[in-house]
Amino acid sequence: MDKAYIRELNFDCDTFADAKESLNTVLQKLLGTMVGCGAKEGSITMKLDVGFRSETIQNYDAEIDVPEREVYMPQFFHKITSSVKINNEMHGATHNDTDELYYNADTGNYEMRPIANTTQRSMFDDDMDSAPIERDEDAPQEDYQYENGQ
Repeated sequence: MDKAYIRELNFDCDTFADAKESLNTVLQKLLGTMVGCGAKEGSITMKLDVGFRSETIQNYDAEIDVPEREVYMPQFFHKITSSVKINNEMHGATHNDTDELYYNADTGNYEMRPIANTTQRSMFDDDMDSAPIERDEDAPQEDYQYENGQ
């Protein structure tokens, strides 16, 4: 069989594009709800049901010595739900403590961005893009030459 017609079956394939789109939509709605009501914790649950539809077809494959054969066609059904927990309990987190939630008005989505413009300076601060590099004039300067990996 021509490999151009063979499609992998995994979560990156087109088969699950609708499930991924639904998951992204629910994520954005959950984040908006959490921000709107001041919740500190929420969850997303995805249920994926897998079934087979089978059919008996005429066999025209010379390598299989039967007049008919059964073929299976997978069917996938997804359901994605979210919930917001409103109380003061907190559990272990899986985020980076140097990032903050940011609503990007241009895309209409929430993003994670480095926390910037605080008393602790970082390379992500707004004024660092154009800041000149400060050098100590009295410090000895060494010239480095990079050539062929040396």
